[in-house]
Amino acid sequence: MFSANLSASILRICEEQNLTYKRVCDYCGVSLRHFENIVAERASPTIRIFEKLCYGLNVTPDELLLPKNTFYHFSCCFTPSAPLPFSENLSASLRRICREKGLSCALASEYCDICSEYFGRIVRGKASPTILTLEKLCLGLGAAPNQLLLPAGLEIAG
Repeated sequence: MFSANLSASILRICEEQNLTYKRVCDYCGVSLRHFENIVAERASPTIRIFEKLCYGLNVTPDELLLPKNTFYHFSCCFTPSAPLPFSENLSASLRRICREKGLSCALASEYCDICSEYFGRIVRGKASPTILTLEKLCLGLGAAPNQLLLPAGLEIAG
C-alpha cells in the first residue's frame, strides 16, 4: 500500500507543481534512476531516501504514504529548514510506543511481522528500514507514518 501511495503522491505533486523527474531529483538529492524505480514501484526507498523525498518536496510522511483523503493537513508540523532525522525519530518512537503499550521488543516485532533481531536493530538506530518495513511497523503498532518519523509532539500540531 505505501509503495503505491508513494508513487501516486509523487506523480500528483509533479503534475500539480509542473515538476520534471530531474527537477525533483535535484531538489531531493537522489539519483534519477533510483527515483524512476521508486515511482514505478520497482524499488522501495530506505527511510534515509524517503526523508530526502519529504524534505525536497516539502511534504510530511503521511502526505506521501497515505491516500490523499486520509492524511491530515498540518499547518505548522513540517519545517524544511533542515532534514529531519527520520531514523533517529523512528528509533525513539518505537521505544516510546513499546513502553506505552507495555510491549517487549520481541512481542512488538511479532505484531509487526518483522524478525526480532531486525526490529532490535531498527530500535537501536542501526538499520535503515525500507518503506515496506515502515508499513509493517505502522500496521503492527497502529501508528501513522508521521507518528513514527516526526519528532514526538510534532505530528499532532495544527
